[in-house]
Amino acid sequence: MKVSGHKTRSMLDRYNIVEETETAAALAKADAYLSTQPSERNVEALGHAQNAHIQASRRKTVRNQPTT
Repeated sequence: MKVSGHKTRSMLDRYNIVEETETAAALAKADAYLSTQPSERNVEALGHAQNAHIQASRRKTVRNQPTT
């Protein structure tokens, strides 16, 4: 629960995670993955006008998709 942030044991019980070594191994894997990620973001926020244009084009795309 410390690794995943779950508040109850239900997920741990469901997947039968009971060993502390399994928790330690999961934490080590997560730490190894996170250490490969960039420490700074390279994403810039869109301006309001650009964002509105993108949202409008997405709505048109969704409307024009055929239904199954």
